[in-house]
Amino acid sequence: MANEWLARTFPYSIPKGICKVQKDGVSEIGGAWFDLGNVKEFKLNVATETKDHYSTASGLNVLDKSIVTKIDFTGSFILDVPDKQILKMFLYADDPTSADQASGSAVDQVVILPGLQHLVWLGKRDVSVVVVKHSTGSPTYVEDTDYKVDYENGMVARLDGGAITVDQSTKISYSYAAKTMFQLDAGALNNLKRHFWFIGDPPEGVQRDAQFFASLAPNGDWSQIGEDFQELGFNFKVELHTRYPKFVKVIDKGLATLT
Repeated sequence: MANEWLARTFPYSIPKGICKVQKDGVSEIGGAWFDLGNVKEFKLNVATETKDHYSTASGLNVLDKSIVTKIDFTGSFILDVPDKQILKMFLYADDPTSADQASGSAVDQVVILPGLQHLVWLGKRDVSVVVVKHSTGSPTYVEDTDYKVDYENGMVARLDGGAITVDQSTKISYSYAAKTMFQLDAGALNNLKRHFWFIGDPPEGVQRDAQFFASLAPNGDWSQIGEDFQELGFNFKVELHTRYPKFVKVIDKGLATLT
């Protein structure tokens, strides 16, 4: 019997896979699914509540009946591809809107340059050919002696010890390049729900897909400075939906094929 047990093959699995989401109201077949990219972690949790009955006929109370009265399917996942659509979900934002910048130039824009460690934004990004003059038109100041420029972000600051005094009124001329940008307005939504399709793809073991409808909530920080790859975490709660017979539809696709 022991040798027979040892000879059996068990479908041990290392869980791997990808996850796609879809807005409600879009067709499951033929409709667009959004790929969440590299999913570092994806967990589905099942929690139940029971009502227990105890017999008190004699002696110690004895459990003689337990009925499940509540079941919740919840979960979490972590993404490390900060795509704007993923960031939109994390920030509860509306669809991204265009914030594009057309190319152009500015001539003698009046700018007051404050004290040390204060930068002034010119209102444009990717600037070039920056010329800073006194508000009267003369003199023309010297870059890196009287002022410094952050060309990528379009910011100018006076330098201590240069010819520009604190709160000096200046005239700044510059060019700026065309730039494609988008804008997200965080907190525009009060709820976020999606259809989920987790596609199991383990290197070995059982291949299983899971499909369900759930409400989403961001979980954790949006790190702006750190040593690791940026990650965005989410929690979700599964809800009933007419697309699925019950809470979660699981499809068993058999064992992964080793190559």
